Amino acid sequence: MIVLHVREYERYEGSDVDLGPPVPAEDLVAQTVARFEEAGVDAQGEIRRVSAGDTPEQIIEVAAATRADLIVLGSRGMTEWKSLLLGGVANKVVHHATCPVLLVR
Repeated sequence: MIVLHVREYERYEGSDVDLGPPVPAEDLVAQTVARFEEAGVDAQGEIRRVSAGDTPEQIIEVAAATRADLIVLGSRGMTEWKSLLLGGVANKVVHHATCPVLLVR
């Protein structure tokens, strides 16, 4: 099991501005990996930092590189309106992944 967290950032006046949630990515991944391991599932965590808008490509790239059998991700991380305007990460992954994708609400 690979727990992947893709963190988007922007360069603003010479500094990186994290666009992710306020919880540190390391904490989110470590907690999730620990829950899998407690259940007897071998898991490893990975964090990738990408420019805004590159999240779907990173998810698909990691799935291909690890020969994933299944991608599981949330169906929506933004409001429905904003997701419609941006195309949505889940929508792009579903349409471009080479393995099955399970969307979770």
